Amino acid sequence: MENNLELIFSQFNTGCHLLECGRYGSGHIHETYKIETEGSENFNYILQKLNRNIFRDIPSLQSNIERVTSHIRNKLSKTGVSDIDRRTLSLIKTCEGHLWYKEENGDCWRMYKFISDHRSYDIVDTPGKAYQGGRGIGRFQAQLADLPLPQLNETIPFFHDIENRLETFWQTVTNDPAGRVETAKNEINFVKDREEVMKTIKSLGSQGVIPLRITHNDTKFNNILLDSDDNALCVIDLDTVMPGYVHYDFGDAIRTAANSAAEDETDLGLVYMDIEL
Repeated sequence: MENNLELIFSQFNTGCHLLECGRYGSGHIHETYKIETEGSENFNYILQKLNRNIFRDIPSLQSNIERVTSHIRNKLSKTGVSDIDRRTLSLIKTCEGHLWYKEENGDCWRMYKFISDHRSYDIVDTPGKAYQGGRGIGRFQAQLADLPLPQLNETIPFFHDIENRLETFWQTVTNDPAGRVETAKNEINFVKDREEVMKTIKSLGSQGVIPLRITHNDTKFNNILLDSDDNALCVIDLDTVMPGYVHYDFGDAIRTAANSAAEDETDLGLVYMDIEL
């Protein structure tokens, strides 16, 4: 694999030579590697093999990220920010000028500059960190409030469409493919009792009461990098940035920021909502 990674890395326009590489991070979707280099620039990089089972339209995905990061970079530049490469993701194009590299077998890869001197937390343990996470997401949304048309691509159709999710849920209950309906009646009734409330945001949006904005749509806490003083630095994992409602980002942020355990914790006795956070 290392030899293959070296070949893939060489397809990107860096002016550097791969020195070391290894798996990086706790993400579940893409294969992510940290690349350490030697050369005139001597940057480190994040190289990712994209999950085409989830993101089936790679051109639209990468186009979104290019537009979003370029817009933020321009804004930061106009306000005199000096460390722009730490404040937003920096896509590295291939030697041929493309936003991703496609192997002959169809695998697609992209690369970013590695953001130095950052901290990332899977679990939030202080209100101060929770505040900085919210601050980072709020700033990200504000930076994209004037992103010019055309609208961003929908990278995962119906991602936060509660009506679509409920329709799928009730179809599954009816079909009962795993034979669990009888033992899950309490959970099913829990959903049924709250079904109309869950549709509120979508309904208000359809009525024009709340505006459609550009939202991140995957605001778990480790997607907000903090600096060495635990201040909001940069929002990452931009795969699901697309039109949405700010309530989506708030709700998804609470899912992890106020959670006492990791999102994949199997011991449910450890999982509760910390209201202080």
